[in-house]
Amino acid sequence: MLRRFIETEAPRLAAQLRDGESCTVCGSVDHPAPAVSDGSDPVDFALVEQAKARSIDAETRLRDAEAELQRTRVCLGPLADGQRTEIVRSIAANRELHGKATATQARRRSLDVDRQKVTAKQQAADRHMTLLDGQLSTLKTDLAAAETKVIEAEAAAAAIDRDALDRRWLGIERLRPLMERLDMVSKAVTETNTELKEARRVRDEALRTAGLPDVNTARDTLLPKSDEQAALAAREGLNNARSYVEGRLAALVDKGLPDVEPDLSALIAADERARKIATEMTDRSGRARSAMDDLKEALEGIDHVDAGTVDLRRRADLTQRAQLVCRGQVAPKVSLRRWVLGRELERVVDAASQHRSKMTGGRYTLRRVADSVGGNSAKLLDLEVHDAHTGRPRKPNSLSGGEQFQASLTLALGLADVVSRGGAGNGRKIEALFVDEGFGSLDPRALDDAIETLHSLQETGRMVGAITHVEAMKERLHAGIVVTRLPDGRGSTLTVLP
Repeated sequence: MLRRFIETEAPRLAAQLRDGESCTVCGSVDHPAPAVSDGSDPVDFALVEQAKARSIDAETRLRDAEAELQRTRVCLGPLADGQRTEIVRSIAANRELHGKATATQARRRSLDVDRQKVTAKQQAADRHMTLLDGQLSTLKTDLAAAETKVIEAEAAAAAIDRDALDRRWLGIERLRPLMERLDMVSKAVTETNTELKEARRVRDEALRTAGLPDVNTARDTLLPKSDEQAALAAREGLNNARSYVEGRLAALVDKGLPDVEPDLSALIAADERARKIATEMTDRSGRARSAMDDLKEALEGIDHVDAGTVDLRRRADLTQRAQLVCRGQVAPKVSLRRWVLGRELERVVDAASQHRSKMTGGRYTLRRVADSVGGNSAKLLDLEVHDAHTGRPRKPNSLSGGEQFQASLTLALGLADVVSRGGAGNGRKIEALFVDEGFGSLDPRALDDAIETLHSLQETGRMVGAITHVEAMKERLHAGIVVTRLPDGRGSTLTVLP
């Protein structure tokens, strides 16, 4: 489809020629031999893109089919190269064996479950038997000890005088009430001793508090009854006076009475300063209220402006969002410039792949790496080479020197094709293409393919210039300008050929 597009491009351009107007290819106003259509319909580039899409889809389905075929061959193993009837018979036999194996496996799992249940029951029975054996051993030991005690008791009972035992038991019954009274007396004595110890402790504590060495000294220091009553009355009056004074003092403390006499002159000066500060604070409060009113008015104005700029702020947010997206600062983190370059590069690569496939006999085609993965926007402008022999993509740096030159040449040709069709969006057309060296790295077959490509490009009406020192190129291409070094090596001559 691309070849038909290129072949019909020259007649289409020739149809646009007008007498006296410059040619868009060579610039001449004379049109002695314009290209003539062979009768086939011109091919629009949209058809080329559709054909490219169908080609890519077919290659994808082919790769999927090849992968499925490979997986099937791996599954079939040695039967992959056999006859269909043999494969079908083997599959049927394997399915039958698989069914039997599945049934056997299910029966085995059921038997394993039964075996586990029996094993668990056996283990529980073993544990219970062990426990019973331990209990039986303990019972046997206890029985032997009991039999020994019975024998000892029978021997001791045989030596007891029953009349003496009865007399002793009667004496014990007579002593039982006396023992109960003895317990009561002993308990009362114990409680009395405890109370006596506590009373002595209280007495000794009182003597220590009074500063007296013993009880006799305390008796000697006792006051007469009348003096004691007078002292008690005086103490009660003193307590009452003390309570009154403490109440008055508490009232004064509540009123803020300091512990020391205040300095009245200092208090008066402090009061004057406080009055000045209060006056100043009143002025500040007035100014603050005025500023508050102004602030309230300003806030109302801000609310009015905010309500009136909702649409403008929304547009600003959208504009800022668009700016961040175009700069690649938000997801998918690809700048607009790089995204546009990626799409233009894809068109260039599609056109270059046609030249590349023709040069390499259909083995190599160029592709643009898929969109960025994991936020790596640099992947948008990476290229890969699809090798039809291996069915896998390769990196361009894995190509040989000659293959890399061919790739560079086809990219240049693809770029020229796209720009000439207005791919850059500026209406410019590339009317000439210059290739500077690189032909020396090609083998004879690749060199023939490159020369044939240049000839076919020239037939579309484009001027092609090749700068080379390869003799085969000089023989097969028309030399326009020849550069010859002087014998002394101090310069060169330039010859322009018609």
